[in-house]
Amino acid sequence: MDRETGNIEIHAMTIGFRSGHFVQDATYETRRPAGSDDWLLILSLAGGGRHQHGSKRVDLPPGTAILYGPTVSHWYGSGSASWELMWTHFPGDGRLERWLDWPSAPGGARILQLGDAAHEVERALRELVRWQSGPAADRTAFAFNALERALIWCDRANPSAGHFSRDRRVEAALATISDRLSGEISMQSVATEVGLSPSRLAHLFKATVGKSLPEYVEERRIERAEDLLRMTNRPVQEVARLVGYRDPLYFSRRFRRRHGMSPREWRFSVDGRSQRSPDSPLSAQEDNDTSALT
Repeated sequence: MDRETGNIEIHAMTIGFRSGHFVQDATYETRRPAGSDDWLLILSLAGGGRHQHGSKRVDLPPGTAILYGPTVSHWYGSGSASWELMWTHFPGDGRLERWLDWPSAPGGARILQLGDAAHEVERALRELVRWQSGPAADRTAFAFNALERALIWCDRANPSAGHFSRDRRVEAALATISDRLSGEISMQSVATEVGLSPSRLAHLFKATVGKSLPEYVEERRIERAEDLLRMTNRPVQEVARLVGYRDPLYFSRRFRRRHGMSPREWRFSVDGRSQRSPDSPLSAQEDNDTSALT
């Protein structure tokens, strides 16, 4: 992403929110011994910053986020010739607390090394500033939405969050499965895609996800089938095909194993539809499809 040059200060403010984008020189420093009554999130973009607590200093290189909670002492500033950062002050909100349990730093601050998530956090914060700077009457709601996305992306880099422990190759395998759910999926094809042997992928996948790859694939396919059965009128045979089952009878057996009823029975049970009476109009093909799958 192109960086603006020179000393810039962009501020935005809406009810309960303040945010901005700074490029500061080596003299930049902020101290608030008593902190503030809200939360402060800072994302280091370029150059370098620092967090200070007494004699203890923590560097804030690009891709680092620091979070100050209410009343936590603020002491931060440039740690190099210049420091580009984005920041936002935001009020406490119960909906956000789940995303704020970061590793601690001296003085009660919280710090994350964002890695691959840094770009997404930056994009969300830029959107936050744009909404706060704009004239829209509902800009606070959009700003909150952007802030929440920034914090969720931060959480993906949080070592205390469960998904953080996933091997990148397992993450790639999960993405491959999601993309190919309606097609053919085999251990060999997924392993080739992520650069592992089938046996190594099988071990990593089970250790990380808690279930085997075939178990996970079937779970995802049945979940998608549930959505199609609930939200559409597609025949069961077509639902089976759309979620990757070439044999509709096999799909019906696997579905029954999970729910204790056939796909057709489940469809009627979850949405309260009345089943067709025996003498209601039904094409021969449709009759064959449904009777074969129940």
